[in-house]
Amino acid sequence: MPTPDHDATLRLAERYAAGIGVAREEIEAIRDFARFRKGHGAPVELNGRDDVDLRAHLLELRTAGAGEAEIVQRLAAPRRFYAWAAAKGEIASDPFALFHLERPVLPADQVRRREERLASDPRERELARLRALHHLAEELNRTSDVSAALAATLQALGAALGLPTGWAFLLAESGLATTPTV
Repeated sequence: MPTPDHDATLRLAERYAAGIGVAREEIEAIRDFARFRKGHGAPVELNGRDDVDLRAHLLELRTAGAGEAEIVQRLAAPRRFYAWAAAKGEIASDPFALFHLERPVLPADQVRRREERLASDPRERELARLRALHHLAEELNRTSDVSAALAATLQALGAALGLPTGWAFLLAESGLATTPTV
């Protein structure tokens, strides 16, 4: 049985481009995403859980100074590619159908400020992470229901990361989303 490789994703992209007459810029955006995945050790096969890779790629583009028009184009190309691959049965599901990837992201200057909040010494970062985990465990042990646990977790994470605001949603069985008061 042949071992899958990242070139298989590129070959699939070539089939996609040849089959529906994709513009050169779109195929280049897909190739760029495939190179990004390869460089970051992502799983070889495309799948419906590639949302993290897609978000990381878009964040990298933003921090590199890509404009909004380029970001929209870079998101549109993989969206059409994944939809095509799912329709052709090449992947089980489309991450764009499973996840909302259009959420606004922080501008590059805010991303840098958040990174600057972290200690530069790896030992200090590890100690901060362990303190945050300890604080989370304490908060979770004090709560008796899911909503309270979510609110406590959100507060603890916000404090540990130095974030002044944060939000989380809990989807109830009734289908209604609730937001814990934090």
